[in-house]
Amino acid sequence: MKILKSMTEAMLRLARSRANALLEEASLQAIFDLVKKLDHIELNVHENDYYDTSDPNNAYVVTQGQRELGIQYIDVGECEYFTMCVFVLPPAHRIPLHDHPHMSVFSKVLWGEMEIESYDLVRTMPLSPKSKPSTNGNSPLPQSKMPTLSRDRIGNSNMNNINSVLFQKPTKVEALVRPRDVDIVRSGEVRMLRQFDGNVHSFMARKWTAVFDLVIPPYNTDEGRPCHYYPSPRYEMKLDPQELSKRDQTLRLTETDCPRWYFTTRREYEGSNPGLP
Repeated sequence: MKILKSMTEAMLRLARSRANALLEEASLQAIFDLVKKLDHIELNVHENDYYDTSDPNNAYVVTQGQRELGIQYIDVGECEYFTMCVFVLPPAHRIPLHDHPHMSVFSKVLWGEMEIESYDLVRTMPLSPKSKPSTNGNSPLPQSKMPTLSRDRIGNSNMNNINSVLFQKPTKVEALVRPRDVDIVRSGEVRMLRQFDGNVHSFMARKWTAVFDLVIPPYNTDEGRPCHYYPSPRYEMKLDPQELSKRDQTLRLTETDCPRWYFTTRREYEGSNPGLP
């Protein structure tokens, strides 16, 4: 049996057995081991679909057309218990700093190499009326799934997402976080974040990179799991790297709207059957 289908079936059995079973330590370790075995061949996401692999230097080259398409998003499958997807990032492209409220996330680099900027979450709180939120003038997009929070250039938003944009009035939050060292993640490596450990993170591709994401449970604003964006202390706030290396300090991040520079385009999933009902 394919790894993807085995993983899906195992997670569904666990999720249906008892509440929060997927977030138990033994379950997370078992899922980690399965994600580790998953590869780009089974998901049908290949490097040579994006650049000429005969020359390794091409892994660092982006054409104008590719730059205009931005980050590619591939929806592998979703149910009420988890979401699976693949992001394909051109060199130097970045997924903005964001959180995963009450979630665990597994990220595997299928090929390529990326930097993960991450922060341990101490707590979040509603933004004080006296505070001045960081903003870049964008309209908020409070939707249930991470990819649709970005600007989707080919306009594949579904009606649920449209309704959430029209009718919800999100409350901005502040997050207290502690910085972690920047993590360089290479092909075949897996990283996991939890409810507090590394829960606020950002990806930046060093070269053409495909990363598989498994999010448990999915974003869902109605169930208290919205996605919040924050300014990056490294990029937007431009804090001293030496200051960020002090693990005992606490930073206060104010939620921002989805950055204008962040958008995704969609590609249909053509890999093995994930086995979702």
